[in-house]
Parts: sequence; C-alpha cells; structure tokens
Amino acid sequence: MKASMGATRAPLAELIPASQAQQDDLDHARSQTLTRKLAQTETALDGIAAELGQLAGKTDKVSQAIRLSVSLS
Repeated sequence: MKASMGATRAPLAELIPASQAQQDDLDHARSQTLTRKLAQTETALDGIAAELGQLAGKTDKVSQAIRLSVSLS
C-alpha cells in the first residue's frame, strides 16, 4: 500500500511550487498566456464585427441569412 501512496505523492509534489518565487513564475507565465489569448480573441472579434458590418447594407439572400443566423445565436 505504501508503494501506491508514494507513486501518488510524486506527481502532486511536482505540481506544488517549492517557493513563492516559483509560484510567481508560474503566475507570470499563466498571465502572459491569458493576455496573448485575450488579444487573439479580441482580434478575431474585431474581424467578425468588420465582416458583419460589411453585410449590413447588402440585400442578397446569403447576407440576409447570415445576419439572421447571427441575430438568433
């Protein structure tokens, strides 16, 4: 039974930072990743908004269908 407990402890020990400096490094890395993903998301939303803006004045069936599907979601 002790062998299985030791096997469980090793992975858990790797997840827990040994110092505040290590935790700060992990937090900083997560922060950078989230900031990058947020910037990518904002860029994508800006592109979608621009595309929808171009559809606003169009009266063809495809543009109307796209506007309708977007307004329903």
